[in-house]
Amino acid sequence: MNIKKMETSTILLIFAAIFSIFLVVIAFHVCLTIGMPWGNTPWAGVLPKNRRTVLIVNQLICFAVGAIVWLRALRVGDFAVVQGLVVALFSVGVVLNVITPGKKERAVWAPITLILAVSAAVVAAL
Repeated sequence: MNIKKMETSTILLIFAAIFSIFLVVIAFHVCLTIGMPWGNTPWAGVLPKNRRTVLIVNQLICFAVGAIVWLRALRVGDFAVVQGLVVALFSVGVVLNVITPGKKERAVWAPITLILAVSAAVVAAL
Protein backbone atom coordinates (compact mmCIF):
# COMPACT_ATOMS: atom_id res chain seq x y z
CA MET A 1 0.00 0.00 0.00
CA ASN A 2 1.24 3.48 -0.85
CA ILE A 3 2.28 5.33 2.33
CA LYS A 4 1.47 8.74 0.79
CA LYS A 5 -2.06 7.54 0.07
CA MET A 6 -2.39 6.23 3.64
CA GLU A 7 -1.35 9.60 5.03
CA THR A 8 -3.88 11.42 2.88
CA SER A 9 -6.62 9.02 3.99
CA THR A 10 -5.69 9.53 7.62
CA ILE A 11 -5.71 13.30 7.20
CA LEU A 12 -9.10 13.15 5.50
CA LEU A 13 -10.57 11.08 8.31
CA ILE A 14 -9.15 13.38 10.96
CA PHE A 15 -10.67 16.47 9.36
CA ALA A 16 -13.94 14.65 8.67
CA ALA A 17 -14.01 13.71 12.36
CA ILE A 18 -13.43 17.35 13.28
CA PHE A 19 -16.29 18.17 10.96
CA SER A 20 -18.46 15.94 13.13
CA ILE A 21 -18.75 18.98 15.40
CA PHE A 22 -21.50 19.74 12.95
CA LEU A 23 -23.62 17.24 14.87
CA VAL A 24 -23.50 19.73 17.76
CA VAL A 25 -24.89 22.41 15.44
CA ILE A 26 -27.71 20.10 14.36
CA ALA A 27 -28.48 19.19 17.99
CA PHE A 28 -28.48 22.90 18.94
CA HIS A 29 -30.98 23.67 16.18
CA VAL A 30 -33.18 20.72 17.14
CA CYS A 31 -33.31 22.08 20.69
CA LEU A 32 -34.24 25.53 19.40
CA THR A 33 -36.91 24.05 17.14
CA ILE A 34 -38.65 22.27 19.99
CA GLY A 35 -38.64 25.51 21.97
CA MET A 36 -35.83 25.07 24.48
CA PRO A 37 -34.79 28.38 25.97
CA TRP A 38 -31.19 29.33 25.19
CA GLY A 39 -31.12 32.78 26.71
CA ASN A 40 -29.80 35.44 24.40
CA THR A 41 -27.40 33.29 22.39
CA PRO A 42 -29.31 32.54 19.17
CA TRP A 43 -30.40 35.44 17.00
CA ALA A 44 -29.30 37.89 19.71
CA GLY A 45 -31.98 36.51 22.06
CA VAL A 46 -34.96 36.84 19.73
CA LEU A 47 -36.34 33.62 18.25
CA PRO A 48 -39.81 34.19 16.79
CA LYS A 49 -41.94 31.08 16.35
CA ASN A 50 -41.96 31.56 12.58
CA ARG A 51 -38.17 31.00 12.66
CA ARG A 52 -38.73 27.39 13.66
CA THR A 53 -39.54 26.53 10.05
CA VAL A 54 -36.22 28.08 9.05
CA LEU A 55 -34.49 25.94 11.68
CA ILE A 56 -36.06 22.75 10.34
CA VAL A 57 -34.85 23.58 6.83
CA ASN A 58 -31.44 24.45 8.28
CA GLN A 59 -31.26 21.08 10.04
CA LEU A 60 -31.92 19.27 6.77
CA ILE A 61 -29.23 21.33 5.04
CA CYS A 62 -26.82 20.67 7.92
CA PHE A 63 -27.41 16.94 7.67
CA ALA A 64 -26.88 16.96 3.89
CA VAL A 65 -23.69 19.01 4.19
CA GLY A 66 -22.33 16.70 6.88
CA ALA A 67 -23.06 13.68 4.70
CA ILE A 68 -21.32 15.29 1.72
CA VAL A 69 -18.17 16.00 3.72
CA TRP A 70 -18.05 12.48 5.12
CA LEU A 71 -18.70 10.87 1.72
CA ARG A 72 -15.95 13.01 0.20
CA ALA A 73 -13.57 12.08 3.02
CA LEU A 74 -14.33 8.39 2.58
CA ARG A 75 -13.87 8.74 -1.19
CA VAL A 76 -17.39 7.50 -1.90
CA GLY A 77 -18.50 9.12 -5.14
CA ASP A 78 -17.24 12.33 -6.68
CA PHE A 79 -18.40 15.30 -4.67
CA ALA A 80 -15.63 17.72 -5.63
CA VAL A 81 -17.91 20.43 -7.05
CA VAL A 82 -20.47 20.08 -4.29
CA GLN A 83 -17.68 20.13 -1.69
CA GLY A 84 -16.50 23.43 -3.17
CA LEU A 85 -20.00 24.82 -2.60
CA VAL A 86 -19.88 23.54 0.99
CA VAL A 87 -16.61 25.43 1.55
CA ALA A 88 -18.16 28.58 0.08
CA LEU A 89 -21.25 28.16 2.29
CA PHE A 90 -19.14 27.89 5.43
CA SER A 91 -16.97 30.81 4.41
CA VAL A 92 -20.11 32.95 4.21
CA GLY A 93 -21.19 31.49 7.57
CA VAL A 94 -17.92 32.61 9.16
CA VAL A 95 -18.42 36.17 7.92
CA LEU A 96 -22.05 36.26 9.08
CA ASN A 97 -21.14 34.94 12.52
CA VAL A 98 -18.34 37.47 12.87
CA ILE A 99 -20.62 40.42 12.03
CA THR A 100 -23.65 39.31 14.09
CA PRO A 101 -24.73 41.84 16.73
CA GLY A 102 -25.04 39.14 19.42
CA LYS A 103 -21.79 39.01 21.43
CA LYS A 104 -22.41 35.53 22.84
CA GLU A 105 -23.53 34.21 19.48
CA ARG A 106 -20.39 35.65 17.87
CA ALA A 107 -18.12 34.28 20.60
CA VAL A 108 -19.52 30.76 20.28
CA TRP A 109 -20.37 30.35 16.61
CA ALA A 110 -17.66 32.35 14.83
CA PRO A 111 -14.89 29.94 15.95
CA ILE A 112 -17.09 26.89 15.32
CA THR A 113 -17.97 27.97 11.78
CA LEU A 114 -14.31 28.80 11.15
CA ILE A 115 -13.28 25.29 12.25
CA LEU A 116 -16.01 23.81 10.05
CA ALA A 117 -14.94 25.92 7.06
CA VAL A 118 -11.27 24.97 7.42
CA SER A 119 -12.13 21.28 7.89
CA ALA A 120 -14.40 21.32 4.84
CA ALA A 121 -11.67 23.06 2.81
CA VAL A 122 -9.06 20.46 3.81
CA VAL A 123 -11.38 17.59 2.91
CA ALA A 124 -12.17 19.30 -0.41
CA ALA A 125 -8.51 19.87 -1.21
CA LEU A 126 -7.33 16.31 -0.56
